Amino acid sequence: MFVTWERMPTLHRCDSLGHHSEQLPCSEQIIRRILADNLRWPAESCAEGMVVVSFYVEADGRLHDFKVVRSLIPAFDAEALRVVKLMAAQTEPWHPGTWARERKPMRVQYNLPVKFRLE
Repeated sequence: MFVTWERMPTLHRCDSLGHHSEQLPCSEQIIRRILADNLRWPAESCAEGMVVVSFYVEADGRLHDFKVVRSLIPAFDAEALRVVKLMAAQTEPWHPGTWARERKPMRVQYNLPVKFRLE
């Protein structure tokens, strides 16, 4: 089924911005800030890379079914999953994604990259 997106999920914290075109970058910035502030480097590794964590934003705004869909190494995967679940706890519920002219709320899969870089 082809879906015509009207709106991707966004955070309630960005409601004051009014239009969705401003809420989406605001939501992404808040998510990135939470990840950056809470990400801990696994002590036993000096690797770099990216882990992608997938989850669903339900039509009622709840987040669930967190899983690693792109793995790096187990310690990094576990840390990425931990910090994404922490982000979810701090931002839930979200505004759900909507589709078509009716803007009907719908379940959306969200893939979130978590980058590990040595500096």
